[in-house]
Amino acid sequence: MNEKNTALLAAVFAKAADNKKMTRGNAGIVIYARDIKKFYLCKRGDDLGWCSPAGHPDKTDKDAKATAIRECAEESGYVFAEDEVKFIGNILCYAKGRYHESAIFVAELNSEEARSKRSCKTDGEMTAWQWVSVEEMLAMDVFLPTLIAINLFLEKCEL
Repeated sequence: MNEKNTALLAAVFAKAADNKKMTRGNAGIVIYARDIKKFYLCKRGDDLGWCSPAGHPDKTDKDAKATAIRECAEESGYVFAEDEVKFIGNILCYAKGRYHESAIFVAELNSEEARSKRSCKTDGEMTAWQWVSVEEMLAMDVFLPTLIAINLFLEKCEL
């Protein structure tokens, strides 16, 4: 990111904080399957579209990674160990009338066997789950923060 973009992002964060419309501390996981070149998305029950698992911290979460791992298990059924999840950066997005700063992590499931280990127990917030390519996302209603997170993944990680 160049100095102009960094300064612009800092100004957006400052404005959001001044307007008291900033939510901090969200965390999410982009789940990617390198062998089939697809991302795992969950269908939100609130009609905001398809998304990667993400959410707000609970009192029991020790850090953003713990939040991301817990939210992933609750929303997708996939449970990752801390060493299976890598931080790739922070994003800023606007959703539900507020700015959200989210820590984004990535986890990979690179075999059919790994993808089959999904628990069927989720919190009910999501109504459907699907592996999709970037091309398939073009025809889907994907939640904007998820598109921003996937874009970060595409910028930072080798496919």
